[in-house]
Amino acid sequence: MTAVQCHAISSVGPGRQGAAPGLLRGGPPRSFDEFERRLPCFAGQTWAGQRAATLARRAGACDQLITAALVHDFARYFDGREEACVARRSADLLVAVFPEPVLEPMRCLERHMARTAEPGVAPAPHAVAQGRRLRAYIDSASACSDDLLLPWQTLLGIARRTSFDG
Repeated sequence: MTAVQCHAISSVGPGRQGAAPGLLRGGPPRSFDEFERRLPCFAGQTWAGQRAATLARRAGACDQLITAALVHDFARYFDGREEACVARRSADLLVAVFPEPVLEPMRCLERHMARTAEPGVAPAPHAVAQGRRLRAYIDSASACSDDLLLPWQTLLGIARRTSFDG
């Protein structure tokens, strides 16, 4: 596995508007390698997804759910959207990188938060259950100690296995 190539994001971070130059120009990532190249580095910060994925891994979740926890807020760091829609936006951005077992819990997470589903579209019960588990990992992530975080390379290895390229 190659080293994570992080890109500086000067004015974009949680709660900030605007897109980082070059990161989403040309569209969403089309492969895992492209996704990995676009991962942001935050000086002195830990990506919330890293925390949630660490908790999911330590709880024995399947690789797809660990990956969903890792990438659930991918879009936030590029367009500053609020949490209520960031999971769906992340799923939309990563549709060419990850299969539905990774993306559907992220979509159910949003439905669970908003208490609304798209008319006429009912997610599979398994996806709803995975969305609830994902919500629990995300909610617990703020209490996760930095000392307990799994390394990026470990989590990216899991994510690569669940990707279309894995």
